[in-house]
Amino acid sequence: MKICLEQAVGEAAATWPSVGEGDPNTIDVYWHACRVQERLALELPDALPTKERGVSLVELVEKHFVGGLIRYLAPDVLVQRALTLVVAIEQLFLVDGGRDQSYVCSLFAWHGCVNMAKLLRRTFVTADGEAEYTMERRVEGYAWLEHFWSEKETRGNRWVSYGVSLARPFEMNRKKENFTQTVVEDWVPPNSPYWDR
Repeated sequence: MKICLEQAVGEAAATWPSVGEGDPNTIDVYWHACRVQERLALELPDALPTKERGVSLVELVEKHFVGGLIRYLAPDVLVQRALTLVVAIEQLFLVDGGRDQSYVCSLFAWHGCVNMAKLLRRTFVTADGEAEYTMERRVEGYAWLEHFWSEKETRGNRWVSYGVSLARPFEMNRKKENFTQTVVEDWVPPNSPYWDR
């Protein structure tokens, strides 16, 4: 029996994976997108938006979906956020396909973009406050993220790696003239999707 987006979102929001330290949203959004895609048996579009539209897509997820920790929201609240996000994406014609594809693609893109953007920062948040990023921590985080996008690409889903390619323009948009002072990118491998133009 075919289910609708609202039902898939609500069911996926009923349980969450266990997470360690850090921002649970960076895992939960990916996990949630995977569950919704599975429940709806979705084929995702191959056509990727321009970088400008992609950054808009990620910003809409930030604005309408990930305020606070999503794992603590009641399923009906997350459903409402999902529907608000889909309407915003459709109004700007950002993703080919229907609302179900728009929703899942936006979450995968957000996951790639935000996780990559965090690895570019000079510091990260810990339980004890801010700590300096070490090269080892950047490389570990990058390998973790590469695992996610590689796993998805083997199944024809390029949306996580596309999200990684949005991190630079996303951060440039946010940091404006302070980009070179606040972003550390000289460690990013030259063959990374991050450098895709």
